[in-house]
Order: sequence, then C-alpha cells, then structure tokens
Amino acid sequence: MPLIRPRLYIVLSMLLLCLLSIIPHVSTTVVQGAALGDQPAAAPMAVAATGGPDAFGYCFRDSTVSGEQFTFTDISTSGTALTISDPDDTIVNGVALPFAFTYYGVNYATLSASTNGLLRFNYAGTDPGASNGTLPSVAAPNNLLAPYWDDLAFPSTPNLRIQTIGTAGSRQFIVQWTGIRLFGQPAAGVMTFQVRLYEGSNDIVFAYYLAGVPPAAPGTVSADMAGADATIGIENQDGSTGLLYSLNTAALTNALQIHFTPAGCFATITATPTRTATNTPTRTATNTPTNTPTRTATNTPTGTLTATPTRTTTATPTRTATTTATSIATTTSTRTPTSGSPTATPPARKLYLPLIIR
Repeated sequence: MPLIRPRLYIVLSMLLLCLLSIIPHVSTTVVQGAALGDQPAAAPMAVAATGGPDAFGYCFRDSTVSGEQFTFTDISTSGTALTISDPDDTIVNGVALPFAFTYYGVNYATLSASTNGLLRFNYAGTDPGASNGTLPSVAAPNNLLAPYWDDLAFPSTPNLRIQTIGTAGSRQFIVQWTGIRLFGQPAAGVMTFQVRLYEGSNDIVFAYYLAGVPPAAPGTVSADMAGADATIGIENQDGSTGLLYSLNTAALTNALQIHFTPAGCFATITATPTRTATNTPTRTATNTPTNTPTRTATNTPTGTLTATPTRTTTATPTRTATTTATSIATTTSTRTPTSGSPTATPPARKLYLPLIIR
C-alpha cells in the first residue's frame, strides 16, 4: 500500500497538468473562430424562403411559402413611362408618390428609379453604379429597395413605368422594368419585374415575371437571369440594418414574389391555426361538463317535488268531500284534525280509504 499511493499521486498530477495545458488552446480556438466569422462572406449566401426580423422589425417571405400567392399587375403598356436619356446606368429622381410611404420609420413623398434595378428614397444624385454589394452595408448606396441590383440595360427603347392602382386608403404604387437585360447579354435574354408599394400597411413586394415580356408566356430562366450576379433585398437610411434575400445566387424563378413587411414575421398567418386548435377543445371541455349536470340536477327534482304534492293534495280532499259529506257527519271533523291531532287520524283512515279506492 505505501508504494501504491505515491504512484497514484503521480498519475493524478500528470492528468491535471495535461488538462491545464489543453484549456488555453480551446479558448484560443473559440476566439479565433468568432473573429473569422465577423468577416464578409466570400461565397454566395444561401437563400431562405423567409427571413427577419431585422433590427427595425422587417421580415420577408416568398411565394414558395404557403399563404403568399404570386400576383403580377402588368403595366408594360399603361401608366406613365419615365423619361430615360440613356438605357444604361441612368437614374430618374423626384418620382412623386401618390401617398405618403413610410420606410424604416420615415415618411417619403418621392423616390428615384435606376436602370440598374434599384429604387432609392430621398435621393437627388447620380446613378449609384452597376457594382452590386451585400445588404445591409454602411457603404453607399443606402436607403434603397433592390429588386434586381446588377449591371442592367435596356436593349433599345427603355420601358421603365409607374402606375397607381386601387382606391384611396388601399392603393398600390407600381414601378416596372419591362424587357431589360443584363449588360452585354443578347437582346433575346430580356427580363420583366416590378416593385409594389402598399398604402397603409407600408408593405413592399418584389414580383418577377422574369424571362420575357408580358403577355407572352415566360421563357427559360438562365442562371445569370436568376440573379447569379445580383443583389435582392432592402436597406435602411444609414445601412445599419436591412434584409438580404440573395447575393450573387441564382435564386429567382418565373412567377416568384418576395413580400417584405414592417409588421413582424407574418405571425398571424402561422398562429391562426394554432390558436383555433387550442381554444376550441378548451372551451368545449370546460362548458359541457359544468352546464349539463347543473341543469339536470336543478330542473329534475324541482319539477317532481312541486308537481307530486300539488296533484295529491288537490285530488284527495275533493273526491272525499263530494262523496261522503252528506252521509257521514264526522268527515269534516275527521279531516280537520288529520294534520294536527294524532287521535282523530286513525278513524278517518278506516272510514274513507275504501271509498277512495272504489
């Protein structure tokens, strides 16, 4: 035993030294991993059908999610055509909105529309350029909507239009790029998409007819047309928050819609079936056992007790008094003490019970 204990102490000491030497390495690895994770992603980001909330509360979902249906109000031959001097790298400033639109908490009356697939609020400068980037970012441009931020150009006559539809209080303001293409691509590879701003809710919808020009049926969508070099998303005034749907990822398809809202992450749509399923059984289970026995227990005995003595008391004296009042003089005196005198009761029962039975 004296030899075993020193050896045990040595083994335990060595194990302790090993543990102490490992711990610092583990901590260093975690810190380095966090630092690397803060760097901008080099690879294209994955695309999710839903996203948010961002720091302000905006969320999005696309039309692949149940409850979000694709719609496209084509204004390619209606509305107002914006004047564009150059089909490439041009922006139109001061486009008047038909209603005050609130974006990240600020009300706007005008916006700017770029041929490079951008809308900007409170902007009066030149086109921000065709080089897209990630969102959000404090680097310019900011305060924007990016339905298809890329190097785009109209092949011939530009067709960038605006139109307001609906009635006051629930109107939609539509901006549509019709027959635009990626710069340097064949004229056959044209695309059509639009942005819809909603009065009151301040919701934003990006809708993609995409390959082709309506009313012709959409064509085949190549990877480039699907957004392999584009940015799709929204960003606030200083680039401190926003939502990125896709970055340099072929995520777009024909008949796709992306819906952004400041009202939270579509909680009502998700919660409605849950609340119905929970509340319905609870109310049924609680009310049924409580009300049913109470009504049965109260009504049944009350009706029985009240009806039985009334019929007995009324019927007995009437038949007795009519039949025996003339022939027997003691009938009246016998019934009077029946309820009060125990002595008179026995003779009365002997005399009249045979008569009642007959």
